[in-house]
Amino acid sequence: MATRASLARQKTGAACLAVLTASPSVVAAKPWKRWVGVSVILASAFAVGVSAGPPYRYEPEKFTCRPKKGILSQWVSLLYQVQHNITFACEEATPVPTTLISEEHGLMVCAENMTPEECEANPAPLSAFLPGATKEWVTGDSVLTGLKISVPESQYPANAKSFRVGCRHNTKTGNTCMLTIHVEPRDPAVERQEARCSYTENSTLPKIFVTKDSNTMTLACGPHGAPMPESYTENYCSTPDTCDEKPFTSVIPGYLSKWFFGDPKSPLGARLRIPPEQIPSSPQIIYLGCTGPTEGEGPKYNCTVPVQLGGEDPSEGSRPGGGSGGGKRGGGQGGGGSLAGSDSRQGSARHSLPSGMALSASALLAMTALAY
Repeated sequence: MATRASLARQKTGAACLAVLTASPSVVAAKPWKRWVGVSVILASAFAVGVSAGPPYRYEPEKFTCRPKKGILSQWVSLLYQVQHNITFACEEATPVPTTLISEEHGLMVCAENMTPEECEANPAPLSAFLPGATKEWVTGDSVLTGLKISVPESQYPANAKSFRVGCRHNTKTGNTCMLTIHVEPRDPAVERQEARCSYTENSTLPKIFVTKDSNTMTLACGPHGAPMPESYTENYCSTPDTCDEKPFTSVIPGYLSKWFFGDPKSPLGARLRIPPEQIPSSPQIIYLGCTGPTEGEGPKYNCTVPVQLGGEDPSEGSRPGGGSGGGKRGGGQGGGGSLAGSDSRQGSARHSLPSGMALSASALLAMTALAY
């Protein structure tokens, strides 16, 4: 892939200055449709009669708020299997909320739609926005030098999550710089006999082959998904779209529900292990999956995986552990993303940048110099 880029757009009144910086970093801005291999940062900044220069500084994997130089509201996104961390710092400023670091909870953050004043009054632990987050996800001694926020790959959410932090210059009425961090969901995929689902649109995963030589499969719905069918230890879906349930005993007469163990909502998922002697002699296709997100009133999406019981895996020997692959997407009713200069966020799919932004690294670096 060509050199990855970062796009920052600063707005001052009606003027708009685009600043592109060449960087090996892959901190990405709020994604817009699907599959992005570049980094994008979008900011809204307003001049307030302070010293020259933008009210932030971006370095590879680090964002520094500089509220002394102006008011800023900006966002970045972390992408599964691409970028796992961002370092946040305040220059000559105090953090928002002032209780950003807590001995008990680790990082204290705010909801993405909160104003600086609301953020100061109602912070919450990072784990309230990213289930499973621990104090170990945040390292660094001071917000002045930078706090590194890292999301382990195994803990990426199945649907998009966001939180907000910031800085304030000098007093409670001083300029503020707020950064919203979007953690984009992992892509639905099959890897080593394990189906992992996410919920940004309907998706169908590659087929899993359960054979006498590879007699297990795992279904991982994540904490915000539910297994499909709900009675997954007893029944399977006979059709991929409507999930007409049938008992496992219709394809494996000696089937026992204890062959399915674990929790599909846990990081390890629910595992099905069929004794080799019980594998059907002729191939049988069943469907399992997940639906989510289970919380909220927004749209729900289905993630379906076909499972072939018996027969031969055509890719055996060429795919370690049964192979891997991304899913086929479509059919969802979710909101679309936007890069319209607003800090509001809808949708989470990724998209490549327009071809007009394909500038050389030297041109990007030259434009960077003009920004400072």
